[in-house]
Amino acid sequence: MISTELNIGDCPYCGDEMFVFRTQSRSRMAKCINECCPAQFGYGIPKKGNLEITALFCPKPIPSRKGLEPQPHSHIQLLAVIPKQYIKTGTFRSQSKKTYFWTMGPCFTCSQRSTCEALAEAKEEFLE
Repeated sequence: MISTELNIGDCPYCGDEMFVFRTQSRSRMAKCINECCPAQFGYGIPKKGNLEITALFCPKPIPSRKGLEPQPHSHIQLLAVIPKQYIKTGTFRSQSKKTYFWTMGPCFTCSQRSTCEALAEAKEEFLE
């Protein structure tokens, strides 16, 4: 895997940094850089679109992995995914109107999206 040098917060299990990596199939994932992390924590990120790291955190609790509990008061940082639009000249342009948000999965499928304060604040900041 190749690191894209984009730090997206701390690992909820070991407290080390998490970075965005590209796999050989060009998909992206967020992964803890600590090789000795007991949970080997990582999750998928959409393959296309620009990533913006917000200062907001998902309020949902982090599930346990491999029998390990996350550190107390740890949360996953909210990412804004800004899709690119193809222009006839052969270039791409970012589309701010179709921005969506992602943590360990898309926020638009979350059962708590209607009451999530972090998501409402992110929409207010990015979708205006």
